[in-house]
Order: sequence, then C-alpha cells, then structure tokens
Amino acid sequence: MKRIFSVIKAWVIQAFYYIRVHTYNRYHIVNLKLRNHRVYDWGWIDADHKILIACFNIFEDFMTNEYPGMIDWDYESVDPDNYEPEDLARIKKEHQERHALMKQLLNWWTTERKQRHNFADELLVHAYKDYFEIQDSGKIDTDEFADLRLLRDIAGIYMQFIEEQDNEMLIKLISVRESLWT
Repeated sequence: MKRIFSVIKAWVIQAFYYIRVHTYNRYHIVNLKLRNHRVYDWGWIDADHKILIACFNIFEDFMTNEYPGMIDWDYESVDPDNYEPEDLARIKKEHQERHALMKQLLNWWTTERKQRHNFADELLVHAYKDYFEIQDSGKIDTDEFADLRLLRDIAGIYMQFIEEQDNEMLIKLISVRESLWT
C-alpha cells in the first residue's frame, strides 16, 4: 500500500511539474521577440537571424536573472593550495577576462547593436524612399539621384558591417558558453 501511495504521489508531482513548466515557467520555449530592439517583433524570420536572436536572448536572460550565480567572478574563494602560483594567476586572469567579455557582450546586445540598427534603418529608409521617388519621376540623370545611389551603396556596406559584427559577437558568445551556469 505504501508503494502504491508513493507511485501515485510521484505521478501527481510529475504531472504538476509538467503543467507548470508548459504553462507558467515555459523553460522549453526560446523567446525570439527582442525586448530592446525593433529588428524583429513577429512573423517570418530567417534561420540565421533566429539563431542570433535566440542565443543572445538566452544570454541576456542569464545575465539579467541568474548572473552572477554561484561563480566567484573575482576568483577570491579559490584554495591556493590546490594550484601552483603561476597556474592560479593564469587561471584567475582568464576567468576575469571571460567575465569582462560577458559584460561587453551584454552591453553590445542591449545597447550598441540597437543603436547601429536604428541608424541603419534611418539610412535605408531615407536612401530608398527618395531613390524610388526620383526613379519613378524619370529624373535619373540628376546629381540628387547619383547622391542617393551612393547613399544606398553606403547603406549596403554598413549593413554588411553589422552582419559581420553579429557573426563576430556570436562567436564570442559561444566562447563563453561554458560560464553560463548557476
């Protein structure tokens, strides 16, 4: 009888946990909606952007809700008797560099990237709106049209720079992945 009761109790606890994590906590859901950015709100999104957004949203959640966790980022609670002095100094330096990189990545994701994308949006809207208006009017031989074509090309180069920086920061995020635990 005791065994049956413990099996039923375990089943009820598991059922409650299943309902809780699928309705309230939703640990298994990765939110792609950007909190601080206008890059994506809803609808279709290409897989390359899904990967970037999902990874950095998970990272931002960690840094906001779980950081610093159980990690001693100052590396002060380490028993020096377990390490050679030069190893301890090297490990402490690597640990602190990783910590600084994590803060840099968070700042880039929440502030710098947003500013760059906002600037790129303004540049593209201005360049293409006026470009198509002049093209539709047939005044494509004017200096203004040539300036807008140049502005359009500059906007394209700037977008390539942003994409390259996204890739660089994603690689850096992967390099600190093992430090994201609590």
